[in-house]
Amino acid sequence: MPLKPASITWQKNTPYSTDFEDFYFNSVQSIEDSLYVYFDANKLSERISDTTQQTLTIAETGFGTGLNFLLTAQLWLEQSHTSQQLHFISVENHPILHADLQRTLSKWPNLTSLSNELLGQYPQPCSGFHRISLANGRITLTLMFGDALTCYQSLHASVDAWYLDGFSPSRNPDMWTENLFNTIARLSHQGSTFSTFTAAGTVRRGLQSSGFTVEKRKGFGLKREMLTGTYTGNNEVSFSKTPWFNLPSVVKPSEVTIIGAGLAGATTANAFANRGIKVNILESASTAATGGSGNRQGALYAKLPIKPTKQGELHLSGFLFSLNLLK
Repeated sequence: MPLKPASITWQKNTPYSTDFEDFYFNSVQSIEDSLYVYFDANKLSERISDTTQQTLTIAETGFGTGLNFLLTAQLWLEQSHTSQQLHFISVENHPILHADLQRTLSKWPNLTSLSNELLGQYPQPCSGFHRISLANGRITLTLMFGDALTCYQSLHASVDAWYLDGFSPSRNPDMWTENLFNTIARLSHQGSTFSTFTAAGTVRRGLQSSGFTVEKRKGFGLKREMLTGTYTGNNEVSFSKTPWFNLPSVVKPSEVTIIGAGLAGATTANAFANRGIKVNILESASTAATGGSGNRQGALYAKLPIKPTKQGELHLSGFLFSLNLLK
């Protein structure tokens, strides 16, 4: 389903949302602000240095211009071991159009390499989950276009750190609801952290009632205070009335064997290898892709219905992902 893209004007070369009547970021110290509020407050440098944690999962409410993601990705590449992986999850109900995003990201030339990778795979404003791979597979961005609550309620994940961003509670109350806080808690584990620029009482009380300890911290620049905290609630698994929808627990293997080196076998092997898993491929022929995958030409298309459906959304997301993979 198409979404209403962000309505933006430019004031002093800084994007301004006409829908929420606010700037997307601090126009003077945007990088310093983002690092202080999100990266530093969640103590990510310390967590990255713990090489026993092979994958760090960060989730965000409000992708906006992608600044928080790009800064985190850059520091991840600088500080992490090559065997570690970053999974960044974010949501945006009003995606910035490609041209506006390109103009915005040009403000930060030190982020050019990652910005170009993001721009090369940035999806059209169509609702659904969009998977983007950067830095040769070391960084995965799951970008969800749609309502924050709806998207996160559909997500299965175990989040290590939360960036609670988006426009202020007074301007964008849908991003700061009790239901969303409870969903954030469901996706957290003991020790999951959060940070946010706001110190609003409704946010503090909402997070506390969802199982987070909440502390006030000195805000950045002219902002007097901000909030940080840790999840200490109890996330016991509840058995659903439809157990066939329950996902199995994930145990990452150290090595896998794949039978067949056609398109399916090769792409599966690539997916495992990008996750740091050793792969053995068994193929009876002397070269790869000699069976049905050896056809000289193939067609890839999206199977879209006239009226939007979840199945059509899945096909479109898969089609866009495949195009990026082929590129």
